Amino acid sequence: MINNLPSLIISQHTIISTLRMILLVLAISVFNSHLSYSQGEDYVVTVKGDTLKGKVILHIRTLQQSATLKTAEKKHVYKVYQLLGAGKADGTIYHTKKILGVYQFAQLVKPGYLSYYLYTGDETTSQPFSLQVLIKSDGTEKTFSSLVFKKRVGDFLSDCETVKENFDNDLYTRKDLDQLIGDYNDCIAEQTLVRSKPVDHDKMAILKSLQQAVETEKSVKDKKGVLEMLTDVEGKLNNNQPIPGYLVDALRKRLEGHPELMKSLEALL
Repeated sequence: MINNLPSLIISQHTIISTLRMILLVLAISVFNSHLSYSQGEDYVVTVKGDTLKGKVILHIRTLQQSATLKTAEKKHVYKVYQLLGAGKADGTIYHTKKILGVYQFAQLVKPGYLSYYLYTGDETTSQPFSLQVLIKSDGTEKTFSSLVFKKRVGDFLSDCETVKENFDNDLYTRKDLDQLIGDYNDCIAEQTLVRSKPVDHDKMAILKSLQQAVETEKSVKDKKGVLEMLTDVEGKLNNNQPIPGYLVDALRKRLEGHPELMKSLEALL
């Protein structure tokens, strides 16, 4: 029983990363539940989480955006940073977001870990809510236009390997934005589930043995490069991620002529 104990251990880093993702998903659900109160009436949601109904007017052509809430009894003006967002009777939802360093209202187009918004910015010539931005739930953002779509958005979403490969193969264009967002959010959800699984300690033991063997084998060419690649493999194993094909091919090429090292490499893969 004791010998099997390592296979049940999940690294502290994996646990923390998974908990953070779970809390993030819960926060998104709560946040969106506040900002989808009901169609048929306007409302605002304060930073305290209070939902207040009444006629809502957004003031977006000012140095600091704000919203006016009119009820039968009174009128109240909220600065944009005092609100989580607002909703209109037609179902349109606006979230308060920090875009290019400025808090402002952004119109929600597609929600998720990666959300798609339209914003106004500070350019008086732009139409209201006509500028495009992608925002991850960790607050990172990427503004883009059709002209710079591949470069800016592709780099922004490169933490998902399958999405990155699709960009590299020119499978996404601006017209595929809806599909792209869905693919990326599915990828993040899948990665979160994978990282919650225990690390394969048997493979990790093989890797450590291979690293030591490479260090002591004097005839290995580009020993520093091989060890760096094995460190990359270690990172993939720790995160329960597949080892990329290019990395496998490079290791096989460099370990040619070393039967014992190749045997350990194949056992690892």
